[in-house]
Amino acid sequence: ALRMVGGAKMFGLARPYGWLGLSWRSCRYSTNLVAGSPDAERSLERPKVVILGQPNVGKSTLFNRLTSRSGRRGSGRKTAITLNTPGGHVTRDVIEGRATLGDLRFRVFDTAGHNDERYWQNLGDTPRLENSIAPIVRETLRRSHVALFLVDGRHGLSEPDLALARWVRRNAAPGMLAEGRVRVVLNKCEGLLSRGGSGDLEAAGEEALSLGFGEGVTVSAETGEGMADLYQALWTAFPSDAREAASEAHGQTIRVAVTGRPNVGKSTLVNSLLGYDRVLTGPKPGLTRDSVEVDLPWGGRDFTVVDTAGRVRGSKLPHYDDSGGAVAGRANEDAERAVHFAHVVVLVVDADQILRSVADHRQSSSYLTHFESTIAASALRHGRPLVVLANKMDLVDSADPEERDRVNRLLAEGLPDYQGVRLVPCSAKTGLGVGFLLPAVAEVYDMWRARVQTSHLNAWLEDLKRFHHGGGPTSILGSMRYAAQVKTRPPTFCFWTKKRRGKERKGENSVAKFLRHKLQESFGLTGIPIRVMFR
Repeated sequence: ALRMVGGAKMFGLARPYGWLGLSWRSCRYSTNLVAGSPDAERSLERPKVVILGQPNVGKSTLFNRLTSRSGRRGSGRKTAITLNTPGGHVTRDVIEGRATLGDLRFRVFDTAGHNDERYWQNLGDTPRLENSIAPIVRETLRRSHVALFLVDGRHGLSEPDLALARWVRRNAAPGMLAEGRVRVVLNKCEGLLSRGGSGDLEAAGEEALSLGFGEGVTVSAETGEGMADLYQALWTAFPSDAREAASEAHGQTIRVAVTGRPNVGKSTLVNSLLGYDRVLTGPKPGLTRDSVEVDLPWGGRDFTVVDTAGRVRGSKLPHYDDSGGAVAGRANEDAERAVHFAHVVVLVVDADQILRSVADHRQSSSYLTHFESTIAASALRHGRPLVVLANKMDLVDSADPEERDRVNRLLAEGLPDYQGVRLVPCSAKTGLGVGFLLPAVAEVYDMWRARVQTSHLNAWLEDLKRFHHGGGPTSILGSMRYAAQVKTRPPTFCFWTKKRRGKERKGENSVAKFLRHKLQESFGLTGIPIRVMFR
């Protein structure tokens, strides 16, 4: 499937991922990539805990408490966007993260505040959905070991809480209900816990019993009070096979950040990779807010794919949502953080939009928007390898076949400073070509971690000095005595030189660019960000 017709090259790659003939059409993911039934998956994977509840009861705050170091944002762990909006709906997707509570290690899922499809369709600022949140939450509930039913401990139960309890009883796995693995959590009880309001706590606990899920656990996700009781509740609720997995440390996975402008098909791509609806999709931009992590085993390796919100320019933020840009601004920060902590960055672009922009003469110097070029530059500046995914190729395929070649050429012209970056053309909607993405990601990840032997590097340096011994900026090569790779991720090379004069120091930037190009060309690191330093 990876064979190119006629030996054509894309983006100047030695190993291109093309769409010519049947090569890109033949690689389509099955509809059940993550093999096995939900019960079989639970016996093999780390325990999963889903958080359910009404809006503004503290689900995202508890999620952040479990996934963030010391409960703070910006630590590199996944954090959900929170905003004090009574009756509001900040969280839309089901958000996944790696949780730590004491010596327990598990996967935790933060869900939207409502599971009623009519609620979502009637929201004024919510775009029309192509899929519904209810089936996504239902599937997450069935795949989980434990469900935490969050209730506002200060205000007690409400009719929506009782309706949600009936929904849980209808949709949870029979074993979850029979074994008591749905636990009620009374949140926002910091005042009652700190002031010793035992009477109020007993009243809230008795009210929680009416839900039919046993005794409630009183906590404060904001301050961290009651986490010991939550630990005990989770430990006793986990099945025996899950307890052993919960005691193991989190393993290493390849983190892949999927980023780009709004409405280019990032969420559709993630659903296509998984083979089922995991994140919300819709025709209007701005649907995704939080960065959604999903685990994806492929080819004997574990990937964590992060679906980020569409990046919005700062000048457009005040008018982008009903919060005056507050939520969109935090979503931008979340997406940038996901890129910073990723191993590989996938930049999704709209291939059909590129061709229409050319036809309308809206892009004169670059066929990527300036914002997309900025996103690509940010990833490479952080030292992260980049894969460009040209999405919506099904729209281009209906036109002249030569148009597909034009997309390739225009993207190459749009990234003149990043020659060799992997390009994957596909259609996330139909699944055609999506199977080329993870092979490309695995390849650039392995190259990003590559190490060149010092003896080979110095032999290469001697050959380079013999071929470039003239004047100009490369004259500094004659003063280089030794070279070594001092770091990987990204590959970092240090060159030791003799004492340099002022003119030679001024030419170091051009020499570093020349050396980066030669290193990429000679050691098969094309498209991988390389850092060069002198001593």
